Amino acid sequence: MIKRIYRSKTDIENLSKLRTAISNEVDNFNYKKVVVEKPWGYEYLMFENQYTAIWVLYLKQGHATSMHCHPNKKSSLIVLSGNVICSTLEGWTPRVTGEGLIIDEAVFHSTKAISRPGSYIIEIESPPNKKDLVRLRDEYGRENQEYEGEDKMSRNISRYKYIDFHDSTYSQKCTKKLKGCLLSICNSENPPDIHEQLKKEDAHLICMLKGRFHDHEGNILLTTGEVAPLLKLLSKKQIVAFGDIIYLLLTWQK
Repeated sequence: MIKRIYRSKTDIENLSKLRTAISNEVDNFNYKKVVVEKPWGYEYLMFENQYTAIWVLYLKQGHATSMHCHPNKKSSLIVLSGNVICSTLEGWTPRVTGEGLIIDEAVFHSTKAISRPGSYIIEIESPPNKKDLVRLRDEYGRENQEYEGEDKMSRNISRYKYIDFHDSTYSQKCTKKLKGCLLSICNSENPPDIHEQLKKEDAHLICMLKGRFHDHEGNILLTTGEVAPLLKLLSKKQIVAFGDIIYLLLTWQK
């Protein structure tokens, strides 16, 4: 199940109080082949283009990210393994393996791992910018602090469960595996019949990394940075790709 979280009046009120904490800088740091140590675990960049960035997060059991928001970017969260609780200022939502959220810009949110030995999550950010971060509350004393500095970054990636697509040529399809989930990045240039192409896939979820899908009437079905169950998408009468597209497929093995 994929649930969408919309910005609330409470989000707007809290963000307005923290305007001075918002950085207007563009993040030019190269996060490729780097793992960022966090008090709750770690995260790293798996894929990036000018439209989206995919980050892998590992949360230790009982630990949570800060209650934070991204004023200028949308996020999609997908649980690769384990169970988590996703909280906002309006309430909370449990998510299990294979489920996720689409979180609108400026929505304060926090994710806590509740299963042993922790949880792996992927976060798709659109557009990419790690400096687009405002922390409201944090169990580790990081309120109002910016994103972690270089002192928290490790290039010894062999110590972690690390995969990436940085050096991959995915002219058509490139697949890697993490925690029982197959992740495939696919690139299609003006596909003549994307509906038939997707019908051949047995994936559970699909996320747009570039471009968008329309139905036969021109209504947007899936746009950059958003995720949906593949079967739900295929239930439409027709899927039409808008220009060149890149998308991520997620398939959980039994």
